[in-house]
Amino acid sequence: MCEDKFEQYMKEERRYLYERINLLRLFKPGNIGFRDVFFRYSFTVMGFENMVEHCSYNQTRNFIDSRKFTLSEEEIVSCNQWLNDYCNAPYTLLKESIDEFSWGLEQDDTPTGFEQHITALEMTLLPQNQTGKKQMLANRISAMLGNSPAEIQQLYQKVMNFYRFRSESLHEGNDSNITDTELHDLENITREVLKKSLALGLKPIVVINKIDRPGATPEKVVDQVIELFIELDATDEQLDFPVVYASAKNGIAKMDLADETTDLSCLFETIINTIQAPDCDEEGPAQMLVSNIDYDDYVGRIAVGRVERGIIKVGMPVAICGKEDKITQGRIAKVYTHVGLNKVEVEEGKAGDIIELAGLPDINIGDTICDFNNPEKIPFVDIDEPTVSMTFSVNNGPFAGKEGQFITSRHIRDRLFKELERNVSLRVKETETPDSFEVSGRGELHLSVLIETMRREGFELLVSRPKVIYKEIDGVKCEPIELLVVNVPDDSVGTVIEKLGRRKAEMINMEPAETGHTKVEFKIPARGLIGYRTEFLTDTKGEGTMNSIFDCYEPYKGEIQARTRGVLVAFEQGTSITYGLYNAQLRGELFIGPGVEVYEGMIVGINSRNEDISINVCKEKHLTNTRASGSDDALRLVPPIQLSLEKAIEFIAEDELVEVTPKNIRLRKVILNNKDREKAARR
Repeated sequence: MCEDKFEQYMKEERRYLYERINLLRLFKPGNIGFRDVFFRYSFTVMGFENMVEHCSYNQTRNFIDSRKFTLSEEEIVSCNQWLNDYCNAPYTLLKESIDEFSWGLEQDDTPTGFEQHITALEMTLLPQNQTGKKQMLANRISAMLGNSPAEIQQLYQKVMNFYRFRSESLHEGNDSNITDTELHDLENITREVLKKSLALGLKPIVVINKIDRPGATPEKVVDQVIELFIELDATDEQLDFPVVYASAKNGIAKMDLADETTDLSCLFETIINTIQAPDCDEEGPAQMLVSNIDYDDYVGRIAVGRVERGIIKVGMPVAICGKEDKITQGRIAKVYTHVGLNKVEVEEGKAGDIIELAGLPDINIGDTICDFNNPEKIPFVDIDEPTVSMTFSVNNGPFAGKEGQFITSRHIRDRLFKELERNVSLRVKETETPDSFEVSGRGELHLSVLIETMRREGFELLVSRPKVIYKEIDGVKCEPIELLVVNVPDDSVGTVIEKLGRRKAEMINMEPAETGHTKVEFKIPARGLIGYRTEFLTDTKGEGTMNSIFDCYEPYKGEIQARTRGVLVAFEQGTSITYGLYNAQLRGELFIGPGVEVYEGMIVGINSRNEDISINVCKEKHLTNTRASGSDDALRLVPPIQLSLEKAIEFIAEDELVEVTPKNIRLRKVILNNKDREKAARR
């Protein structure tokens, strides 16, 4: 029994030694050798007898590397820390990948070593039973190790060549392309991937929602998330994230698509098991960073945040640390927390709680609420400034006041300034005209959400075309630049690149996405995206997706060509008639159908040419004695283009406005009268 235990002990010790050897090989290239020493014992009733030493020399080496393995003093310190971190981490699959890599180094057969390295990479970066391995692995390795577009492209091509060499070796018996140089390249790439995968970080939980929708492909979404994480330099532990498949509409969540479940308990259990409890100090002086602002008509501004330290109570005097180290005083009037979706008033909030505080009228996002006697500010990242502005004005059209409840400049002004109480990235400025206000936000979507909200609340207003906000940096005129990512069908790539090129876009990366699609990344001026989304959907036949985020300010890129087609403008006020619309559609595409109330200066369609045309869509056909029976039946109208709020805002030119009411979205000219508009154009 004792001998069996000793054998097990020696087996574990040898495994320990091999594990360290493998990690040393991963740390840097070079040959490593060691001597195994085994002890065998004979036992009697009286104790030990005939102790025998058995020695065997076990030279484990890298056959393709002639360099001796040496470590400098600095490398020894770094390597020891690295080994310690590795031993304390549960990297089960990653440890298997490292074993595979080390085994590849011991092969004197070059193709076999080549195969082992590729297997190690696949075990590290690819899900089990993954199809389309070579493209996905090439994408992930190039994104993980590449530091520039050129490096990314070079690494991608290398990995694709590795797969080609392996295929030629396995299936055709041709090993000529697998040279020592290629093997060294693959070894170095594998080593860097595995080393980078050993870094630790926070572990996310990925929830794939809307699995109940027809055509849902949650497995592909998981792969895309992995791709994204790799692009963001995620760690191996981060890439080993738990995946929860959910349908918020049906109130279900599951770990496996085949599971039968009726509730969301799986999601909550995953959160509890994956995310560590906050390490908070309940005994220290109170401290809370304001991360959001809410507003209530009765209690005013409400500060939202998590209590970082101590306890915050009702009636408690506090110090508020704001920008530029300014400290003010206040007193907590009310404390709220949430139970489910309901807001509940409580007496106090403890460290780790997410709470809402009332009674601080001048509080802002980024301020720190502290103990009165211990003001200590928490660092906060500044909120990005607005990049786009629009003009909100009173509706002065012929149909003003027919649908809306709030139509005056006072109504609009009060609503906009009330929005500032909770929408901290919004800016509102009064203009020289009392009926107009300049509203600035973080993009078209930001302002569109506000307009749609006001519309649903019963407001009528006019909005102008978005304009970007320029900055002068070191005496140079600069404009906001967006990072744009598009995913388009392969046959649309050329068209999209050409269109965006005209809008001063600069392509920075292009790579294959899922089958038949390509992902392309651009840096583009924010004004270049205005009016492009509708055109993009047309060019990609509705199959493309695009996402953008503010990147930086760069010097002005020059003029960008505006809309190349004119519009069809209503000639008079009245009701649209089939006969008038039929004649109008010969000139272009319509925005309205028959039976629609129109007025002079209202835009009813888009012209096929680069000029505006006034057209009578209310024109009726005159009756004659020679009118043929059923002649009107021959008039066939093309279904009109349906304009959403976002499409309407993108479409309009500088001399046009969008009329927004609770029931309608209309396009119109700034100057409604046809003759006055023609005079203004000649000036």
